[in-house]
Order: sequence, then C-alpha cells, then structure tokens
Amino acid sequence: MVIDHTHKETGDSPNEVLPADSSRQAAPDPRSFHVFHRGEDFYFFDRVTGTTSVINEELFGFLRMLEEGSTFEEIQAVLNQQYGEEIGGELYAGARDVLLEMSSSGMLRYDPVNVQRQEAELNALWRHKPRRIQLLMAQGCNLGCRYCYAWRNGSNQKETLMGFDVAKRSVDFLVERSGQRPNLQVTFFGGEPLLNKEVLFQVVDYCRALETTTDKRFVFEIITNGTLLTQELVEYLVREKFLLMISMDGWKEMHNYNRPSLDGTDQHEHILAIAQYANRRYEEAGLGRVKVRANLTKQYHDGPAVTKYLLDQGFSHIGVASIEPLPTGIRAPGAMTDAQIDEAAAGYRERANEALEVLERGGTPTRLQWRSISPYLEPPKPASVRGITCGAGRNTAIVDNKGYIFPCHRYEGMENYIIGNVFSGMDYEKTMGYYRKMNRNAMARCHSCWIRDYCSGGCAWLLAKENGEIADPSEHECDRRRQSMETALYVRARLRTLRPEFFTKEHGNLALENAKGICGGGGNEQQTCGSCSGCD
Repeated sequence: MVIDHTHKETGDSPNEVLPADSSRQAAPDPRSFHVFHRGEDFYFFDRVTGTTSVINEELFGFLRMLEEGSTFEEIQAVLNQQYGEEIGGELYAGARDVLLEMSSSGMLRYDPVNVQRQEAELNALWRHKPRRIQLLMAQGCNLGCRYCYAWRNGSNQKETLMGFDVAKRSVDFLVERSGQRPNLQVTFFGGEPLLNKEVLFQVVDYCRALETTTDKRFVFEIITNGTLLTQELVEYLVREKFLLMISMDGWKEMHNYNRPSLDGTDQHEHILAIAQYANRRYEEAGLGRVKVRANLTKQYHDGPAVTKYLLDQGFSHIGVASIEPLPTGIRAPGAMTDAQIDEAAAGYRERANEALEVLERGGTPTRLQWRSISPYLEPPKPASVRGITCGAGRNTAIVDNKGYIFPCHRYEGMENYIIGNVFSGMDYEKTMGYYRKMNRNAMARCHSCWIRDYCSGGCAWLLAKENGEIADPSEHECDRRRQSMETALYVRARLRTLRPEFFTKEHGNLALENAKGICGGGGNEQQTCGSCSGCD
C-alpha cells in the first residue's frame, strides 16, 4: 500500500521520513485531514499543509473510517472481517506505515485555533492601510431590480444624493488612512451613481488636483446600470481611464424581468447599445474591456446561456453570479432555490470535467470550458482571520451621503453595522466589535469543519441580521461549499497531471490568458459579490 505524492499541492517531494515504530503511533485527529473521491480517483487533503495527494482505494477506505471517528482497533476489526485476518492485517499494517510517513512529513497535524493569534490578526485588520473607498453617490435608483440587496431596508428608493462636501472628505479620509500606499482607487456606487454625475465630475477634478500636490495617484471605477450612459459620458470615462462595470442581465426578456425600469420603459436596447459602444471605445483606447455583470435568479438561472448571450454580443469580460437565499429566515427577492443552486453547481462541475477531458485528449478547451477550470489555477487561499474572508471594512468600505461608513455596499442603510464616519474617523469599538462578532461566530460553528480555513461561512453580509446578530449558514449551504472545495482540489490535481506547465513560472499565465475576462457565477463556486477589490 502506497501513497502517491506526485500531485502534492506544496513541494515536489515529501520531507525525509524518520524511522519510527508505527505501532506506537496515536491516531491522527480526524479534523486534520479530508479524503474524497471522483469516479475511480481517490484523494487526500491535509489541512495544515494544504497538500493534496492521490491515494489508492485501500488507503482511502482506511482514512475515511478514521475521518468518521473510528479507532485503530475498530478499523482493524473491519479489515479483518472484510478480507480475513492475514490480508486484513497486511492492509492495516501498510496503512499504519503510510500514516507514519505522512506524520513525519509534517502532515496529519490538527492545529487548533489560537485565540491570542486570532486577536492579533483582528488588530492587524484595524491597522490595515486601505487603497480603495466606495462612494454611495445616490441611494436612489431608476430601476426596480427584483433581487436588489437594498430591499432589506428600502434604501434603494431613497432620493438622496451625496454632496461634494462628503465626497471630498471621503477622498481626504482615504488619503489619510492609506499610509505610504501611492496608488488609490475611488469607486462610484449606488443606487445609480450617474444620478449624481455633477458631484462625480467634481470628485475626479479634486483627485487630479491632489495628484499634483501629493504622491498619490488615483484610479476611478464606476458601477452603473447603464440607463444614463451616453456616448459623451463614455468618452469622459475613457479620457479619465475609468474602470467600467455595467449591469446587464442577459437577453431582453430576462433583463427586463429582472431589472424593470420604474417608469415601465424598455431599457435593454439602450443599455446593450451603449455597453457595446463603451466596450469598443475602451478597446480602441487600450483600456482593456468593459465588464458586464449579470445575476441569476429563480426565474432565470441558466448561467451558460447567459454567458453565451453576452459573448455573442461582443463582450469578453463577463461576470455572472447567483442570487442566494438568506440563512436569516428572510426570503431574498428573486433568490434561486437551493435546488436551483445545486443544479447550477452540478452543471459547473460537469463543464469542468468536459474541459479536463478535452485536455486529456490533447485538445484546447473552449472559452466557456476554460471558465470552469481557470479559477482553480490558483491554490485555495486560506483566511488568516476566521469569519473575515474578504475586504469588509477595509477596501470594500462604503460611505453614504451623511458620511457614515459601512463594511461594504451591501450593509448600506443597516444602522447596526455603521463602523465610523469620514468626519470623525473610524470607530474602533464598532469596527472591532464587528470583526470580533464575525470571528467568534465562525470559530464556534466552524471549528471542526475541514474547510474552516478557507470558508468560515462565506459572505459576512448574507449572515448579518438587521439587529446586529449573526446567523449561521444553513447546513445545505455548508455541504455545498465543502463539495465546491473538493471540486477545486480535484481539478487542480488533474491539471497537475494533464498540464503541469500551467504551474511553472514560465507558463503560469498561459491558461489564465485562455480564459481571460470570463469570471464568476452560474454554478461557479468561487463567486464574489461582484465589486470586491480584495483584502490587500
């Protein structure tokens, strides 16, 4: 019985094995590893080292029993019953030897969460120097999207605009907090930010003036529904080198159903035309591509069809995400059902398998097939702080028209999640209270889960109740996330076998180039909220 280290996630070979007596070895903590299979392939994942290894079926069965809580004695009895004492004894002894080799290589160690270390990491979040701030230019919107996150407090229909005094102070606030970081980003958000375009122009002019008196350089981003975009505005965005994201939910019937205008007019034709114009002008100016983002809902949830439609319209930077049900007991409007999300995830795994089969035959996957495997070219990223897996409170912080700061745009209007004000500064107690609450909740519910280092419950906003309490994710959602992690580990292991050059420095970006611009949703289990600028 052997373990195949060929596809180790970290390192090319195990550490030197030290001689020892496997009969004296204590059983490893079942929380230190995970085993799973795809078809006839069996895999071992070590939590502490992040190593994924191919194993044989006999070792898989042995480790599966250990993971489920069986003792060595119970496992030996099962093997003897299945194979007879002679063969069962050989299998048992061989498995114990492999466990010893693993332990000597630094695997099979359960690393309990260190409370002091977590507190230090939480304080590091407070000391973080942000590079980005989001401005809620307008709380109101001229669309009535069925799935809008702002429905929870009705803020999407408040006719409030951000004044230049608040916007200017927000920029100064970012400059002050950014420390030595020279490159900063201002994101114009809404509601619909172009309802307040005159203040947007003033902010850009102010930032350009700051560039002449400080060492700061600014990049601008706007996230818009496209209804108020004109060719003149597109030329302005090109001139100022804006990052541009336009929300468009697929074909006419789907878009108009998901994102109806308040006055009942059909906006799809205009949005499509202006988005295509912007996409062309951005490419001509060498600014890359305009990003078009769609959302899948209970009514329309065919991710591949949406992506194909947008590709056919000439877009190549495409994001698609699922509207998820809330675990708080409140039904999110337009949210896909658990069954629909499961179906989408299954379809995504099927497309990943199709891409792997094409590679195995020596072919080149289509761009849609690349989309299903490209997220896994980078290793899963563990979170240093349990419960905080994004840039909440740092690079995703958003300022409303009164200067109040929220962890991200989804929290806007939820008063129990205000963490500061640009005029008075960040509130240490409220900010750290938010972080500690998310951290405590994740440590309590996730301590024994094998993906706790990579998940911690997912999006913090989805778990946030209006009263400030934190909900637990549903067990169904947790199962789905664990299955997603297995998919990631499996695809990476297969890619290391089929195309090892993807993981070398010389060719590391090859596959990413093939999938360039296609990201997110429709069953892609590495979705984001769509505007996250990361946690760095």
